[in-house]
Amino acid sequence: MDSARHRPQTGAMSAERRSRSGELRPPGLLVIAGIVVLGLGSGAAYFHYQEPRLKADLERQIAESPKTAEGRLAIWHLHGGPQIHHRLTNFGRWSNELPWLITHAVQVPDGGLSLWGIDCTSIAPGALTRVEGMHVVVELPAPGPLGVRWLTQAELRFVPVYAREADVPDPAARLEFLCRSLLGGIPAALEKDIRGASLEFRVASPEAG
Repeated sequence: MDSARHRPQTGAMSAERRSRSGELRPPGLLVIAGIVVLGLGSGAAYFHYQEPRLKADLERQIAESPKTAEGRLAIWHLHGGPQIHHRLTNFGRWSNELPWLITHAVQVPDGGLSLWGIDCTSIAPGALTRVEGMHVVVELPAPGPLGVRWLTQAELRFVPVYAREADVPDPAARLEFLCRSLLGGIPAALEKDIRGASLEFRVASPEAG
């Protein structure tokens, strides 16, 4: 699987708008707000009913938040953290039957494939991201064996296959690449709208997993 299989929508950056005090209001926060609002409704009717209240509530939080970069980042993480979790663990999973973010596969003697990656169901929402200084840290488990499966020729287009585990170049780098692809424009929006802020991936070592 790579970004061609699950191509997350990249939020278009809106023009910067000024608050009543004349200070620039970070559009990246509003991008997150729109994504969160869209993800909360279970149907169109629910969304249309809740949208005005949810948007007004987030606008109020942004207006009342500290004007420091740290304060803005805290508000960003309040809404961006759950969205990061949703994109990686829901958009990233291979299927409902295989809720895995697959990084690669290793051939086994009987002709099947040992699939490697992370189990999306094992990642709790509150444990995936945290704020550390001016960084939003995304902590991921090390890619590991998930199970032996047969894949179709079409599915094999999205999964690098290796003859031996020793041939796999860098599973952690592959996992980070897939996660960045799934997040689309979110990291860039964060860096642009909150000076000094960035999103950082940390993949645990296999020994820690």
